[in-house]
Amino acid sequence: MPLISDPGFVLVRAAAAENILISPVPGPDAVTSALAISGLPADDFRFIGFPPRKTGDRRKALAEHASAPYSLVFLEAPQRLLDTLSDLIAEIGDRRVAVCRNMTKPGEEVIRALASEVREVLAARDQVRGEFTIVVDRADKATAETGLGDDILRMTESLIEAGLPTKAISAALAKATGAPRREMFQLVLTMKGERE
Repeated sequence: MPLISDPGFVLVRAAAAENILISPVPGPDAVTSALAISGLPADDFRFIGFPPRKTGDRRKALAEHASAPYSLVFLEAPQRLLDTLSDLIAEIGDRRVAVCRNMTKPGEEVIRALASEVREVLAARDQVRGEFTIVVDRADKATAETGLGDDILRMTESLIEAGLPTKAISAALAKATGAPRREMFQLVLTMKGERE
């Protein structure tokens, strides 16, 4: 156990093929432990293992969860952690995270803050060491409902505050996201209505 993001499934599959009795041994594991102490919603989550090693592939994989209504949990190697946090911020926004180091082991540590703040703390260290489990807050309601990233929604709020016409904002959003202009027009009207 825990056999999550662990090559042990090959052994389990081979044992099952030979009709060998397989019985789980309950106990702590990094994923559920990190989720439990993260302070982030644990009622609905998705575990994605290790993100891809290559930057482009990693960014694409993270972007798939930008508007997800669930918490995201993944593992990361210490040598890629800072780059992964940067990619996370770029692709889904500066969300609350819990970066958990050496879960259920000596030297356990949890840093809870915005992703940018956690990255700053870790970047200030001489070396990033340990095994990391990262829990990322789910998308806010507007992001989840519209499918637009936090950054785009914040930009839209800024354009509304600046007094730009609804038609101009919705045209810019449609061009930037590829979404239908009519949907973006309605989104801007809704956001303006919520401000009033």
